[in-house]
Amino acid sequence: MSTPSPDEQPWGPQAGPGPGWGDPPVRRPGTVTGAAVVAIVFGSLVGLLNLVGLLASGSLDVDFGVADLALTVVVVALAVALVVGGIRVLTGREPQLLLYAGFGLIGLWLLGVVVSIADGRNPLSGFLTLVAGAVVVSLLRNPASRAWFASRDQRI
Repeated sequence: MSTPSPDEQPWGPQAGPGPGWGDPPVRRPGTVTGAAVVAIVFGSLVGLLNLVGLLASGSLDVDFGVADLALTVVVVALAVALVVGGIRVLTGREPQLLLYAGFGLIGLWLLGVVVSIADGRNPLSGFLTLVAGAVVVSLLRNPASRAWFASRDQRI
């Protein structure tokens, strides 16, 4: 006795899914998850350390000028944008906030390099900021990430 081909099965061809089922959901790529996790962890640490430094500056008798305060406010705002953008991406929303925060990290590092060179200090002191920003941007701009966002009708 021979095995029947799939077209000759005794029960006939199978019907597709019923109405309203559509395509199965596409899983989020690891690059999107990785970008969000890096942003949440780095943003949390940077924001917390800057706020602790700001609060401790008064008790440690540190000279804290207006420019330092303005830079701290910018860094804390950028840290909040990283955390919120990472959470938004993990919950399936638009990635623009996280992408712009990653570019902001790179810009902040470039500003730090210019200031460090002007002050005669080591220009690579904030290198981790560049690495975190580059990781977030490159993971979000990855072809797999872009395809996933495009499948969800979200632009990156």
